[in-house]
Amino acid sequence: MEFKHINTKTILRIFYATIITIAISYLLYKSFIFIILTPLTYWFLKKIIINLNEKKDKKKFKNEFKDFLYVLSGSFSTGRHLVEALQEVNVSLSKMYSKDSQIMVELNTILLQLKLTGYDEIKVLENFKQRKPIEDVIDFVEMYKSCRDTGGDFAGVLSKGASMIAEKITIDREIEAITYQKKIEGRVIGTMPVVLLIFLNIFSPDYISPLYSGLSGRMIMTFALVLTVFAFAMIERITNIEV
Repeated sequence: MEFKHINTKTILRIFYATIITIAISYLLYKSFIFIILTPLTYWFLKKIIINLNEKKDKKKFKNEFKDFLYVLSGSFSTGRHLVEALQEVNVSLSKMYSKDSQIMVELNTILLQLKLTGYDEIKVLENFKQRKPIEDVIDFVEMYKSCRDTGGDFAGVLSKGASMIAEKITIDREIEAITYQKKIEGRVIGTMPVVLLIFLNIFSPDYISPLYSGLSGRMIMTFALVLTVFAFAMIERITNIEV
């Protein structure tokens, strides 16, 4: 059996999923039998981590894409065609970002595809839009197609687009600052039942012993677990505002 595809992140996720499952199993049911649900915990944990990473990458790419538009608009304003402008942007952005950054990877991919497709600009930009299906990229591609067909001022449009993205990033940061405190408050309130249950188990185990015996007690604990998870999910959803 080969384990070469199992990386450190996967091992850590499995470890954390196991610990969380054991903690929940013992705290709510005083039993380790529910450790068999570790794969389910791992799936939820993986989904949460992937979602957080996607949001982080999306915010990072927006900043990079804003700089891309500013530099590209400058190149277009000097009379460059798309391929020449992108080559200039590649040189300029390589001084600002590493070759592994999202914008540099995408830019190099675009330039390579332009050569391979015989400089079919629309096809290459449509591929870019499919790889990065975010609003700003979609608008950029549609604006280019429209300006090319109508002979519009693409440099001016790009400059305005970059300014709009910068404004959206600023507003997004302001909203994050406003909602951050509410997120913390919600998480603290959400963890209070768990903390209370731990204290009762330590200092007054007889008081809550009925919850660990019989079908009714286990049903109550299960219902409490479902409500707690639902509350956390609602808090995250309500405070997650995107511009």
